[in-house]
Amino acid sequence: MIRIFNIFFKFKAYFLLIILIIVSSFLLFQNNNIQIKQIRSNTILAIGYLQENFSDFFNMIWIPHILSIAEENNVLRKQNVILSEELSRLREASLENIRLKKLLEFKQSSKYNLVTAKVVGKSINLIRNYLTLNVGSDDGVNINMPVISEKGLVGKVISVSDKYCIVEILKSKNFKASVIIERSRVPGILNWNGGENLIISEVAKNLDIRVGDIVKTSEYSSIFPDNIEVGTVVAVSYDTGNLFQKVEVKSYVDFSTIEETFVLLYKPDSSRVILEKLIYEKD
Repeated sequence: MIRIFNIFFKFKAYFLLIILIIVSSFLLFQNNNIQIKQIRSNTILAIGYLQENFSDFFNMIWIPHILSIAEENNVLRKQNVILSEELSRLREASLENIRLKKLLEFKQSSKYNLVTAKVVGKSINLIRNYLTLNVGSDDGVNINMPVISEKGLVGKVISVSDKYCIVEILKSKNFKASVIIERSRVPGILNWNGGENLIISEVAKNLDIRVGDIVKTSEYSSIFPDNIEVGTVVAVSYDTGNLFQKVEVKSYVDFSTIEETFVLLYKPDSSRVILEKLIYEKD
């Protein structure tokens, strides 16, 4: 309050002048004296004359200025769009560098011979779901080779050309893999029934499986090497009278966002594959 008073006191002459001008203008326009009316009339005529005769002059001054401002705004908008696109590309490049760095670290630490592959096509909304990778027989890829990411098991190769291959992913009707519970060493068969999670079947209900257990591939598989991480147990249940329990597993891999994978140049023991095939066919 004191500060306002000091400002008013310092500029009191200007405030007084403004007040007097306002009061004078008010009295002038309220006065009906003939001389005053004449002054108002002359003032209006003068303003009208100026508007009529000098409007082109003012337009010559202001319109080019307004047009230049509009053009400048258009240029600025275009530059803003270009900068936004560049920022988006830089952000995407940064995220890609992070992903590739993780992939490189994983590849260097892996005990397997890996071929890096990029996902160039996918079908993940059907009963049979696939990924298309940009590697093929020219890169040493063959049918039934496992496919993984730095997070875990992705699937297996089911078709190969010279430059591309098709991968059947975990969430596909025909996919099966032998897995094991890391903690309790309980084995089972991993498959998918169309739901959100994977299922481990053929597990007796008296065996020790708990929510939170880590699931890995087992040594019983003739396609996948053992100890590849698959996911985590998220639910265990069984129906009364049923000898088996239902084990639900959440995959570590997010198939909706996966962009890069590895193909394991892994070939199982051919003599074992032939022997097991003969036994299964006999049964």
